[in-house]
Amino acid sequence: MASELFKEASKYFSLDSLDKDNWAFKLFSKVTVGIFMGSAALSLASSYSGDAIVCKDGDDYDKQYCWLHGSRHLPKDQISDEINKKQCYADPDNNDPNPDTEYYIWVSMVLFLNGIVFMIPDKLWQYFEDGMLEQFGSDKSNFLNNPRDEYDADGKHVAVFKMISKKLSRKYFWTFVACEMLNVVIGIVSFLCINAFLSGQFSTYGADVLNYSSGYKEGKKDPMCSLFPTIVNCETSFFGVNSQKSTRSKICILGQNILNQKIYFLLWLWFMVLFGVSVLVIINRIMCIFVPAFQRQVVAAHLKSKNANRLTSIERIPLGHDYLGKWFLLAQMGRNSCPYKYRNFLEKLGEKQPLLDGKA
Repeated sequence: MASELFKEASKYFSLDSLDKDNWAFKLFSKVTVGIFMGSAALSLASSYSGDAIVCKDGDDYDKQYCWLHGSRHLPKDQISDEINKKQCYADPDNNDPNPDTEYYIWVSMVLFLNGIVFMIPDKLWQYFEDGMLEQFGSDKSNFLNNPRDEYDADGKHVAVFKMISKKLSRKYFWTFVACEMLNVVIGIVSFLCINAFLSGQFSTYGADVLNYSSGYKEGKKDPMCSLFPTIVNCETSFFGVNSQKSTRSKICILGQNILNQKIYFLLWLWFMVLFGVSVLVIINRIMCIFVPAFQRQVVAAHLKSKNANRLTSIERIPLGHDYLGKWFLLAQMGRNSCPYKYRNFLEKLGEKQPLLDGKA
């Protein structure tokens, strides 16, 4: 079963097949999924290392009880001078008796679920793409090849392109846009869910860590230690021989939180990258929809040539709002084809301009 899971993971993250999306899409569907899954695996491994929690003068019961039911930050008057220097203690004005570490046992599962959620847009796009690009080649090595002539001298692929109607190509384009926007929405929702999971402290976690690390420490708690304390106070409850409830207090070390501190800091930084990319994605789509000249630039970029005659072939191809689907398909083909074959295809397409229209 492990080998099957590894095979599926290798297939999902493989870059050898046709490129059906773009680099921004991959940041969400590949890189982000990989980050979350890798973090979940590290967190899960650390929880079974035997050092996830260690309690002073405690037995296995104390350790399991504190791990399952949570613990509290150490009050300031119970911690050593060394810990005090890091200011990793409970707020003296906050006397909330509720445990504040019980959610740590769910960290691995939450990371894993976030990784699964980020896979949804990619799975939807792979389904709705429905082999559109495979009509021109099964992989990049044979894309735009003709069985009888390597460079498609008889215009076979141009004829295939003609058969794709404007209605179908528009649906193809807008489906991709919907999946792109779903990536953005999932990024925002995932960030908010993690923030709620961490009691509202994740939203500024990375910024707080950077400020603290830059030397702005006076009067502030270490944000890493505040969110993921490594030394905690745990009260265990049990019943004695007289059936009276008894409690005892133990100081415990949450070794796993050393890793959690770093994982969530890196996640916060990555979310900032994703939000920046999301802005670029939205701007890019607006330009593609409303600026025909930008469409031509996208197609020209795949030619990898400054030859005036080759660029002229693009001018003979009608683009604009009415041909959004056709343009997007051209861009997808350029991403998968070698420049020579792509230039050859566009030259033939320019010679047979009516072929671009297809059926309405």
